[in-house]
Amino acid sequence: MKLMISCLFHLVTGPAIISALRLNPQVSISLPKDMAEVLYDSFIAPVPKGLVEALRNVPFPDSLRGKNLIIIGDSNDRFTTTALCMTYGTGYNPVRDMEGDTENSKITGNDGTSMGSCDLDKYNASVRFVRHNGALSAEPHLPFHLFSCGNAQRGKGDLKRADGTAVTSVTDLAKFYWPTFFKTMPKRPINLMMQSSVYDSVLAYEFLRDHRRPITIAQDGLEEQGWIAHEEGIAAWRWIEHASTFVSAVKDSLQGENVEHIVWRTNSNCPGNHEKNAARATLIKTASEMQAQVVRAAIAEKQEAWTRVELLDFAKLFDSQGRCNGVHYEAPGYKAIIEDLFRILTQDSEGGGIKLKNDFERIRLDEHV
Repeated sequence: MKLMISCLFHLVTGPAIISALRLNPQVSISLPKDMAEVLYDSFIAPVPKGLVEALRNVPFPDSLRGKNLIIIGDSNDRFTTTALCMTYGTGYNPVRDMEGDTENSKITGNDGTSMGSCDLDKYNASVRFVRHNGALSAEPHLPFHLFSCGNAQRGKGDLKRADGTAVTSVTDLAKFYWPTFFKTMPKRPINLMMQSSVYDSVLAYEFLRDHRRPITIAQDGLEEQGWIAHEEGIAAWRWIEHASTFVSAVKDSLQGENVEHIVWRTNSNCPGNHEKNAARATLIKTASEMQAQVVRAAIAEKQEAWTRVELLDFAKLFDSQGRCNGVHYEAPGYKAIIEDLFRILTQDSEGGGIKLKNDFERIRLDEHV
């Protein structure tokens, strides 16, 4: 089925499209290039064509049987979760409400993109996905990032309390809400994959765009916004410090649980070079590579927050060859993530965690079709 989306998408066509996608997650969508990423970021979009069929030949690992899997990230991770649920279970279930702890009321997501679940009954396993606004939303939430979180389009996906206030901080989500959501799974050993990349860089881009500033990581005069001048790369955002706070918050949310693996996934090279907005694509890809570099170092050096964290170095393992849908991968990318995750979880851990070797050659696209 082909669905054509006009400029009246949000007002007229949007609700019908969303309903169609939920009824048929494999529906093919044809839409203008500049609207494609809005749909993917804002709604329950289909997994890329051919992905589920390709995964049929990937066996479910014995190491995940009788286990729970938690995936924490952005829409790329939601597509990964959706593919897992469609391939090895009966489908992905968007979740719109999340209960808080005893002192925090329920939060609701209007569009259902912030969390989802499935139970893989054949394998006695369960999967939970949660989205967050990026490591830069960890306390203290940087003002420039908070500004972009609050814009009209981004705000549609926010989780809100009954009084309408949005919960934008990943620290608050991990502390007050995620533990309750994770407890909706049966009591089993837990494996977890997490990441933060484009929700940091894309929101940084949007701040610069909205304030008519040069689209580059190096900035002057934004100290009051938490963007430090004369620092090299993403040190201007204190990114690794925020990412470490994020990792610690996730670990704290799982206190008392039997956690077998915590895996951090780096981001590969999307958007592609063909993107019309070359400055945006360059900023995102530059930030993703810098994020990968500092995480590699943090894990290798066993920095405090990163002990027992394992590395799925997707930035090093997979080359999209420019075949991207904005910041999203095509089917071979998601298949590669799932295969690499399965491989990590199948290996025996040493000292509570393993690290992938860093001498892999980049996996080319045609190896994952």
